[in-house]
Amino acid sequence: MICDIMKILHHHVLSKRRVLAAALVIAAFLLLLSTDQISDKEKMRKLLCTLYGDEKKAVYENNVNDLQASVDRINDEISLLSAEHTGSFEQRLPQAIVMGVRKCGTRALLEMLRLHPSIAAAKPELHFFDDHYEKGLTWYRKQMPFSYADQITMEKTPAYFITSEAPDRIYRMNSSIKLLAIVRDPTVRTISDYTQISSHISNKNRNFPRFEDKVLVNGEIDTSYQAIKTSIYASYVKNWYEYFPDSQIMFVDGAKLIVDPLPEMKRVEQFLGLQDYFNGKEFVYNETKGFYCLKKKKLKCLGSSKGQSHPDVDPKVLRKLQDFFRPYNRKFFDLVGRKFDWELI
Repeated sequence: MICDIMKILHHHVLSKRRVLAAALVIAAFLLLLSTDQISDKEKMRKLLCTLYGDEKKAVYENNVNDLQASVDRINDEISLLSAEHTGSFEQRLPQAIVMGVRKCGTRALLEMLRLHPSIAAAKPELHFFDDHYEKGLTWYRKQMPFSYADQITMEKTPAYFITSEAPDRIYRMNSSIKLLAIVRDPTVRTISDYTQISSHISNKNRNFPRFEDKVLVNGEIDTSYQAIKTSIYASYVKNWYEYFPDSQIMFVDGAKLIVDPLPEMKRVEQFLGLQDYFNGKEFVYNETKGFYCLKKKKLKCLGSSKGQSHPDVDPKVLRKLQDFFRPYNRKFFDLVGRKFDWELI
């Protein structure tokens, strides 16, 4: 068990020079508490949180949410050591990827999947198949969490969906991989995309154009605006289907995941070939935040950047956007073989 703990510590926290020292500390820690009524897993969890918190304090001192998320990821890997899994405990290339779509709920989907004992998820977002492909598969593998052979290793990078080279690159790595894309009403997605970017700009005390001024040029939809282009799902789906059959690509309904996560997560569970696990108790609605939080041993909600309020948009512009996206939506429905209940805003 200590050897496996060292793998995790080395991957997430420690330099090579400190791995041996940490091993001695862990061994002493276990010996000291050997008579306590605390499981080895709990001892490891407490020690690991302490080591990791001290090591990364300077890096994360202004971002408690990021620090807690990192500690949670390590805790998840430590939890595996006492679980009933088979095979070696090592880093593996992913067998599944959440490849899109930006501002549709990819983070929520990944965090929900993390709850499943047969999922080992990497930190978001690695951007290997778009920005770091030249680093090679050896580098990519080293970014993955430690997992057992009977688990599914996965990662999430929404930019893959709109990256023309991504399907070919992923296919070359693993032609049988399972791909997940979460989608929502293109009009809502466009507004959400704008909201996130404008929020970042405003935090830097810089002015940002109104939504209406970003999406319209001379009274018509500006098809050069990236938020608009990303929302035309059909134009990207064709590229993915050139490499992967529809049996390997699942489109998750982002709107349903928000209002009633269980049915969508049961579909995801079946698509990935996972054991029956989700029963609804993992999803707890938070009245204040307006979305579901996740519960494993403790309640966990997504950060403040998730679920931001959208700006009020001129109803005429909303209708113009809906009219613009409608033919593309129909084409998308035909391509994926599923109709989504959009235009309900």
